[in-house]
Amino acid sequence: MKLKELKAITDAIPISSLSTEQAKELQTALNRLDRFSGEIDGSVGQSTKDAWEEFKTYALLAKPEMIDPISVDALQSELDIMVPE
Repeated sequence: MKLKELKAITDAIPISSLSTEQAKELQTALNRLDRFSGEIDGSVGQSTKDAWEEFKTYALLAKPEMIDPISVDALQSELDIMVPE
């Protein structure tokens, strides 16, 4: 899975500010990594926030409420390793 929508993020933003398409892509990526089991609906609810926080803690990245190019790159790297195309 190649992240497209999330790669458009150029600065740190709260994950609650993601567009619907970006949120769906985040949920799908986290689901493929077995970190999110909720509905892929493009809504950044508590289960999406919890899954993102879990991923950022695992990846040793700070500020779990934020998403930025560094964390998107870390997510892409994990996808490339764990879910090869």
